[in-house]
Amino acid sequence: MKTESSGGIILNNNDVMLVCQKGKSWSFPKGHIENNETPLETAYREIYEETGIRELKLIKSLGHYTRYKIGKNPETDDPSEEKKIHFFLFKTNQRFTKPHDPDNTDAIWLPITEAMSQLTHKKDKEFFQSVIPIVTAYSTNIISIETTFPNKEDTQKLAAILIEKKLAACCQIETIESIYNWNNTTQNDSEYRCSIKTIQPLFETIQNIILKNHPYECPQILAKEIIATSQPYLDWINTTITH
Repeated sequence: MKTESSGGIILNNNDVMLVCQKGKSWSFPKGHIENNETPLETAYREIYEETGIRELKLIKSLGHYTRYKIGKNPETDDPSEEKKIHFFLFKTNQRFTKPHDPDNTDAIWLPITEAMSQLTHKKDKEFFQSVIPIVTAYSTNIISIETTFPNKEDTQKLAAILIEKKLAACCQIETIESIYNWNNTTQNDSEYRCSIKTIQPLFETIQNIILKNHPYECPQILAKEIIATSQPYLDWINTTITH
Protein backbone atom coordinates (compact mmCIF):
# COMPACT_ATOMS: atom_id res chain seq x y z
CA MET A 1 0.00 0.00 0.00
CA LYS A 2 1.25 3.46 -0.90
CA THR A 3 0.38 6.44 1.30
CA GLU A 4 1.36 10.10 1.62
CA SER A 5 2.36 11.90 4.80
CA SER A 6 3.49 15.41 5.60
CA GLY A 7 5.25 17.14 8.47
CA GLY A 8 7.71 19.77 9.51
CA ILE A 9 11.21 20.45 10.71
CA ILE A 10 10.63 23.16 13.32
CA LEU A 11 13.39 25.57 14.30
CA ASN A 12 13.70 27.39 17.60
CA ASN A 13 17.06 29.16 17.54
CA ASN A 14 19.51 26.28 16.96
CA ASP A 15 17.14 23.53 18.12
CA VAL A 16 14.74 21.29 16.18
CA MET A 17 11.69 19.40 17.43
CA LEU A 18 11.53 15.58 17.52
CA VAL A 19 8.61 13.40 18.62
CA CYS A 20 8.42 9.82 19.88
CA GLN A 21 5.93 7.36 18.36
CA LYS A 22 4.44 4.94 20.89
CA GLY A 23 7.56 5.21 23.01
CA LYS A 24 9.60 3.26 20.43
CA SER A 25 10.85 5.45 17.58
CA TRP A 26 11.82 9.09 17.01
CA SER A 27 11.12 11.31 14.01
CA PHE A 28 10.12 14.82 13.06
CA PRO A 29 6.38 15.54 13.60
CA LYS A 30 4.35 14.26 10.65
CA GLY A 31 1.28 12.22 9.73
CA HIS A 32 -0.98 10.96 6.96
CA ILE A 33 -2.55 13.42 4.53
CA GLU A 34 -6.32 13.30 4.97
CA ASN A 35 -8.95 13.76 2.26
CA ASN A 36 -8.91 17.18 0.58
CA GLU A 37 -5.84 18.30 2.56
CA THR A 38 -2.76 19.79 0.96
CA PRO A 39 0.63 18.63 2.26
CA LEU A 40 1.10 22.01 3.94
CA GLU A 41 -2.28 21.84 5.68
CA THR A 42 -1.41 18.38 6.94
CA ALA A 43 1.93 19.61 8.24
CA TYR A 44 0.26 22.36 10.31
CA ARG A 45 -2.35 19.93 11.69
CA GLU A 46 0.09 17.15 12.53
CA ILE A 47 2.57 19.52 14.17
CA TYR A 48 -0.17 20.82 16.46
CA GLU A 49 -1.45 17.32 17.27
CA GLU A 50 2.00 15.92 18.03
CA THR A 51 3.61 18.94 19.72
CA GLY A 52 0.91 21.47 20.65
CA ILE A 53 2.75 24.16 18.68
CA ARG A 54 0.49 26.59 16.81
CA GLU A 55 2.84 29.55 16.44
CA LEU A 56 4.58 28.63 13.19
CA LYS A 57 6.29 30.71 10.52
CA LEU A 58 6.63 28.85 7.23
CA ILE A 59 10.10 29.19 5.73
CA LYS A 60 10.01 26.88 2.71
CA SER A 61 9.24 23.43 1.36
CA LEU A 62 12.04 20.89 1.83
CA GLY A 63 10.69 18.46 -0.76
CA HIS A 64 9.83 14.82 -0.15
CA TYR A 65 11.28 11.31 0.04
CA THR A 66 9.96 7.75 0.17
CA ARG A 67 10.42 5.02 2.78
CA TYR A 68 8.60 2.09 4.33
CA LYS A 69 6.65 2.32 7.56
CA ILE A 70 8.65 1.50 10.68
CA GLY A 71 7.98 -2.07 11.82
CA LYS A 72 6.98 -3.30 15.27
CA ASN A 73 10.69 -3.61 15.87
CA PRO A 74 11.86 0.00 15.32
CA GLU A 75 15.02 -1.27 13.64
CA THR A 76 13.07 -2.97 10.84
CA ASP A 77 10.77 -1.83 8.01
CA ASP A 78 7.15 -2.83 7.47
CA PRO A 79 6.91 -3.22 3.64
CA SER A 80 3.12 -3.33 3.80
CA GLU A 81 3.12 0.50 3.65
CA GLU A 82 5.34 2.64 1.44
CA LYS A 83 5.16 6.28 2.49
CA LYS A 84 5.84 9.40 0.44
CA ILE A 85 6.74 11.98 3.08
CA HIS A 86 6.60 15.74 2.43
CA PHE A 87 8.48 18.11 4.72
CA PHE A 88 8.37 21.86 5.32
CA LEU A 89 10.73 24.07 7.29
CA PHE A 90 9.16 26.24 10.01
CA LYS A 91 10.35 28.64 12.68
CA THR A 92 8.68 29.17 16.05
CA ASN A 93 9.19 31.19 19.22
CA GLN A 94 6.92 28.78 21.12
CA ARG A 95 9.15 26.69 23.35
CA PHE A 96 6.50 24.96 25.47
CA THR A 97 5.08 21.75 24.02
CA LYS A 98 1.89 19.83 24.82
CA PRO A 99 1.26 16.82 22.54
CA HIS A 100 -2.42 15.97 21.92
CA ASP A 101 -1.82 12.68 20.10
CA PRO A 102 -1.97 9.70 22.52
CA ASP A 103 0.47 7.80 20.27
CA ASN A 104 3.01 10.62 20.46
CA THR A 105 3.37 11.59 24.10
CA ASP A 106 6.94 12.89 23.99
CA ALA A 107 8.18 15.96 22.13
CA ILE A 108 11.67 17.32 22.73
CA TRP A 109 13.94 20.09 21.49
CA LEU A 110 17.41 19.03 20.42
CA PRO A 111 20.32 20.98 18.92
CA ILE A 112 20.60 20.50 15.16
CA THR A 113 23.93 18.75 15.71
CA GLU A 114 22.34 16.15 18.03
CA ALA A 115 19.08 15.47 16.19
CA MET A 116 20.65 13.09 13.68
CA SER A 117 21.62 10.52 16.32
CA GLN A 118 18.12 10.64 17.85
CA LEU A 119 16.26 9.85 14.60
CA THR A 120 15.31 6.18 14.28
CA HIS A 121 14.80 5.44 10.57
CA LYS A 122 17.76 5.38 8.20
CA LYS A 123 15.82 7.24 5.49
CA ASP A 124 14.85 9.97 7.97
CA LYS A 125 18.53 10.37 8.83
CA GLU A 126 19.52 10.53 5.15
CA PHE A 127 16.88 13.15 4.40
CA PHE A 128 17.85 15.28 7.39
CA GLN A 129 21.51 15.06 6.41
CA SER A 130 20.62 16.35 2.94
CA VAL A 131 18.78 19.42 4.28
CA ILE A 132 21.05 20.29 7.23
CA PRO A 133 22.77 23.11 5.26
CA ILE A 134 19.35 24.69 4.62
CA VAL A 135 18.13 24.18 8.19
CA THR A 136 21.34 25.60 9.65
CA ALA A 137 21.24 28.64 7.37
CA TYR A 138 17.78 29.51 8.71
CA SER A 139 18.65 28.81 12.36
CA THR A 140 20.23 32.23 12.77
CA ASN A 141 18.94 34.70 15.36
CA ILE A 142 21.03 37.48 13.81
CA ILE A 143 19.50 40.94 13.57
CA SER A 144 20.65 44.18 12.00
CA ILE A 145 20.02 47.34 14.05
CA GLU A 146 20.10 50.67 12.24
CA THR A 147 20.52 54.08 13.80
CA THR A 148 21.63 57.47 12.47
CA PHE A 149 23.84 60.27 13.84
CA PRO A 150 24.42 63.87 12.74
CA ASN A 151 28.21 63.45 12.62
CA LYS A 152 30.81 60.80 11.92
CA GLU A 153 32.56 61.09 15.29
CA ASP A 154 29.49 60.08 17.33
CA THR A 155 28.79 57.22 14.93
CA GLN A 156 32.33 55.90 15.26
CA LYS A 157 32.17 56.28 19.04
CA LEU A 158 29.04 54.10 19.23
CA ALA A 159 30.57 51.50 16.92
CA ALA A 160 33.74 51.33 19.02
CA ILE A 161 31.73 50.84 22.24
CA LEU A 162 29.68 48.00 20.77
CA ILE A 163 32.68 46.24 19.24
CA GLU A 164 34.82 46.58 22.39
CA LYS A 165 32.01 45.21 24.57
CA LYS A 166 31.52 42.36 22.06
CA LEU A 167 27.88 43.29 21.64
CA ALA A 168 28.23 43.52 17.86
CA ALA A 169 30.30 41.61 15.36
CA CYS A 170 30.33 44.42 12.82
CA CYS A 171 29.21 48.05 12.53
CA GLN A 172 28.96 49.47 9.02
CA ILE A 173 28.96 53.26 8.65
CA GLU A 174 27.80 55.18 5.59
CA THR A 175 26.80 58.73 4.70
CA ILE A 176 23.14 59.24 3.80
CA GLU A 177 20.75 62.09 3.00
CA SER A 178 17.61 62.21 5.15
CA ILE A 179 14.45 64.14 4.32
CA TYR A 180 11.93 64.10 7.16
CA ASN A 181 9.26 66.07 9.01
CA TRP A 182 10.16 67.55 12.40
CA ASN A 183 7.90 70.00 14.24
CA ASN A 184 5.77 70.36 11.10
CA THR A 185 8.77 71.44 9.06
CA THR A 186 10.43 69.49 6.27
CA GLN A 187 14.09 68.92 7.07
CA ASN A 188 16.93 67.88 4.77
CA ASP A 189 20.14 66.75 6.47
CA SER A 190 23.24 64.71 5.82
CA GLU A 191 23.58 61.95 8.40
CA TYR A 192 25.68 58.90 9.19
CA ARG A 193 23.93 55.57 9.32
CA CYS A 194 25.31 52.81 11.54
CA SER A 195 24.21 49.27 10.68
CA ILE A 196 24.92 46.96 13.62
CA LYS A 197 25.17 43.18 13.14
CA THR A 198 24.30 41.38 16.36
CA ILE A 199 21.89 38.80 17.83
CA GLN A 200 18.31 39.29 19.00
CA PRO A 201 18.88 38.75 22.77
CA LEU A 202 21.25 41.75 22.82
CA PHE A 203 18.76 44.23 21.33
CA GLU A 204 17.69 45.90 24.59
CA THR A 205 21.28 46.26 25.81
CA ILE A 206 22.33 47.88 22.53
CA GLN A 207 19.24 50.08 22.47
CA ASN A 208 20.09 51.44 25.92
CA ILE A 209 23.67 52.20 24.82
CA ILE A 210 22.38 54.01 21.72
CA LEU A 211 19.98 56.13 23.79
CA LYS A 212 22.72 56.95 26.30
CA ASN A 213 25.15 58.11 23.62
CA HIS A 214 22.76 59.72 21.14
CA PRO A 215 22.35 63.49 20.68
CA TYR A 216 18.88 63.23 19.10
CA GLU A 217 15.72 63.62 21.14
CA CYS A 218 14.07 60.84 19.14
CA PRO A 219 16.78 58.68 17.55
CA GLN A 220 16.04 56.14 14.87
CA ILE A 221 16.46 52.60 16.23
CA LEU A 222 15.22 49.95 13.81
CA ALA A 223 15.89 46.22 14.03
CA LYS A 224 15.26 43.65 11.33
CA GLU A 225 15.65 39.90 11.43
CA ILE A 226 18.23 38.31 9.16
CA ILE A 227 16.27 35.39 7.71
CA ALA A 228 19.22 33.31 6.54
CA THR A 229 22.99 33.41 6.19
CA SER A 230 25.94 31.20 5.31
CA GLN A 231 27.35 28.82 7.90
CA PRO A 232 30.80 30.53 8.00
CA TYR A 233 29.19 33.94 8.61
CA LEU A 234 26.91 32.50 11.30
CA ASP A 235 29.90 30.87 13.01
CA TRP A 236 31.82 34.16 12.89
CA ILE A 237 28.93 36.10 14.44
CA ASN A 238 28.51 33.55 17.24
CA THR A 239 32.21 33.44 18.10
CA THR A 240 32.67 37.22 17.95
CA ILE A 241 29.92 38.52 20.20
CA THR A 242 28.97 37.94 23.85
CA HIS A 243 26.20 35.38 24.51
